[in-house]
Amino acid sequence: MALQHLRSSTASKRPQPAGMSDGQLAINTNTASPGLFFKDSAGALIKVGPVHVGTTAPNASPASGGQTGNTVGEQWLDTTGGGYVFKVWDGSAWRSETGEFVNVNGDTMTGDLVMNNANIVFEGATADNFETTLTVTDPTADRTITLPDVSGTVVTTGDTGSVTSTMIADGTIVDADINASAEIAVSKLADGTARQLLQTDAAGTGVEWTSNIDIPGTLDVTGAATFDSTVTIGGSAALVASAIGTTVQAYDADTAKLDVIQTFTAVQTLTDPAIIGTILEDVYTISDGAAFEVDPGNGSVQLITLGANRTPKATNFAAGESITLMVDDGTAYTLTWTDATWGTGGVKWTSGTGKTAPTLATSGYTVIQFWKVGSQVYGAYVGDVG
Repeated sequence: MALQHLRSSTASKRPQPAGMSDGQLAINTNTASPGLFFKDSAGALIKVGPVHVGTTAPNASPASGGQTGNTVGEQWLDTTGGGYVFKVWDGSAWRSETGEFVNVNGDTMTGDLVMNNANIVFEGATADNFETTLTVTDPTADRTITLPDVSGTVVTTGDTGSVTSTMIADGTIVDADINASAEIAVSKLADGTARQLLQTDAAGTGVEWTSNIDIPGTLDVTGAATFDSTVTIGGSAALVASAIGTTVQAYDADTAKLDVIQTFTAVQTLTDPAIIGTILEDVYTISDGAAFEVDPGNGSVQLITLGANRTPKATNFAAGESITLMVDDGTAYTLTWTDATWGTGGVKWTSGTGKTAPTLATSGYTVIQFWKVGSQVYGAYVGDVG
């Protein structure tokens, strides 16, 4: 086997393949670009070593008379900038670990990294037996996990205490997200004022604290109920006893205690005006007389039991004042309302046939409402009860 020896003083010198026979070897002993060459069966020049070390590529400026260009697979350890980058010639360009391989000291990747059945393992700052492994379940379809454009901590299902209110968008949590057995402590509700109740608002779409309770349905009180002030039964409302033995009590200012004013002997509606008046406040009983006086200063609810035909008078009525008078007439007596103390011509009637004074009931009570406007007292027949 013949050996062709190139001059050792010429850097990057390499033989021409045409000048070599099959099986011949050529050697360049230049210190900067040594090399061992042979010709393959296709007639191409092949360099088999050693690795070229330097800041310029081997054969960057080949000497005249030799083979130009680098051979496929030729290797170069680039020392540019004091570092070491291993490069391989692919026939058209130098391929290096930069962009092609991962540098153990850190690197930049511009393309996709495809890992087949492999994990990413983080050792951490301490080389020990504890690592964090990033893995995936075998995908059954293409999936994309997007990391948001914010700084923060990734939360896993095994985490506790990392999710804060600022991480949850307003309106995100709905009723279905809350456990059916969850209970909200009273301390978590916004404070109201003393002794207020929580109810839905007028629109029915929110809740509010309020001292003014309007119950559209039935109020069912199992125990005793105490009212510290006036109880008003208005409109078509009635006080109903739902069981025999039910008692109604009202405050008696004279005795400073609650008195039983009615004990029901049957299931019934409370219609006795005296009892209704007592519930509202103490009823004042007018002393009967030929010209008994109706004085608002004695209370807003007054009761007279007639002993004969009478001509009542108005006393101490001030403009804007009103009273309710209940007349007990069991003998068909009459009342004449023409006394001048009521105003010009007596009482002005606003209801009843021909706007005249009502005919007194011979059974139960006749209820009349009086109020004063300016210097005139007006009367309205409310109805008969009892």
